[in-house]
Amino acid sequence: MATDLTPQQIATLRRMTGPQKVKVAFGEVAGFDQTISFTEHGFFVADFKSPSQHLDACPWEEVQRITAFKRDLWATDCICLVVELQNRTALELHEEMNGWARFCEALPVYLTGALSPEGWIHRVASPAFELCLTHVYERQEAAPAAS
Repeated sequence: MATDLTPQQIATLRRMTGPQKVKVAFGEVAGFDQTISFTEHGFFVADFKSPSQHLDACPWEEVQRITAFKRDLWATDCICLVVELQNRTALELHEEMNGWARFCEALPVYLTGALSPEGWIHRVASPAFELCLTHVYERQEAAPAAS
């Protein structure tokens, strides 16, 4: 497992894959009928049936950390991203959502220092049925201005 996550972060993500979930905007791995879109200002999740109604919207500047992992769905795996926000909530996005590939490609464009999918997708995909936690992005604190 390629990761430099703290034991507390690993424990939190392990709990998320079990029966008890932390607060995740999209609940369990439902959302197979949801789509991810983005602009230079942030990203949005909407239902296919009501694309003009955003289920959630997040400005890029509120993103603090993104961690990729894999859910074991018995017969297959589902690659997911946990997007941690300034207000200490987390959103979960996954590869079955429409717009997933474009969203993953956009991360390094809008979040300086974020890994491109080529930098993390294979680490998460293999080995099968393992959690494979991988950091994709972590906001760096601004350095204090020199006087």
